[in-house]
Amino acid sequence: MVQRERTRLKLYGRYDAMVDADLARTHLRELMAGGMGWKRVARAAGLTGSTVYPILYGRGGTDPRPPRKQVTRAVHEAIMAVQLDLAPGALVDAIGTQRRLQALMAIGWTGQRLADRLGLTVANFHTMVQANQVIKRTADAVVVLYDELWDQTPTPTTGSEAGAIKRSQRRAKIAGWAPPIAWDDELIDDPVAQPSGHMQGPGRRTLPRAVLLEDVEWLLSQGEGSAAIPARLGVAASTIEKACHRAGRHDLARRFRTSSPAHARSQCSDPAMGRAS
Repeated sequence: MVQRERTRLKLYGRYDAMVDADLARTHLRELMAGGMGWKRVARAAGLTGSTVYPILYGRGGTDPRPPRKQVTRAVHEAIMAVQLDLAPGALVDAIGTQRRLQALMAIGWTGQRLADRLGLTVANFHTMVQANQVIKRTADAVVVLYDELWDQTPTPTTGSEAGAIKRSQRRAKIAGWAPPIAWDDELIDDPVAQPSGHMQGPGRRTLPRAVLLEDVEWLLSQGEGSAAIPARLGVAASTIEKACHRAGRHDLARRFRTSSPAHARSQCSDPAMGRAS
């Protein structure tokens, strides 16, 4: 029936008759919400900007008009055929990128090594690991790198590299980052998905003071607060502050204590400040 109707319309030259623009406009907005600009949609549809723009926004200038109520069938079908295709420089959700990098760090790949492989500075790498959005070309590069390394543990060539690998694994464990084996490839980009068979965070334990302070400083740099850090490290908050002061790291004690409202109100004394905080 549909094919017969289409044939009849073509026969009488009416196949390109005007149709309601709402479906095309809705599809345009969905593509734009996904990060695809309307100009890119127009190019993908083989249409000019002057055809697509009025569907979305109408016409301004000396003769303003509201968004079009109808479009030709050809324009409608061209727009509806476009699928989401982001530009390399578009910003995308970073959750999958973060999980892949964190998973690689959990099996020993250091930030330095991963940054080198991605052509980033270490500072930019760590910023990206914490960001809410990343550039699509970077996200794509991380997918390629993850697919290459997910089942490989790094091989140290020096004692310092061996130490860096162990620190990466320890920090990942502290932060509760799941290794690659815990992630399903089809779910790793889903914000609500959880890794399987993975316990987050270690239990209560004893750490050498230097290691404890290093981990506290690193967790602070990752945006963790004093309410979460003790649980991550399996030690009491008072133990952390005591270790800071005994090591002469009064600056770190202050950063730790003021990293959340609860500790900002603490009445503990900071020797470096010479008064109650």
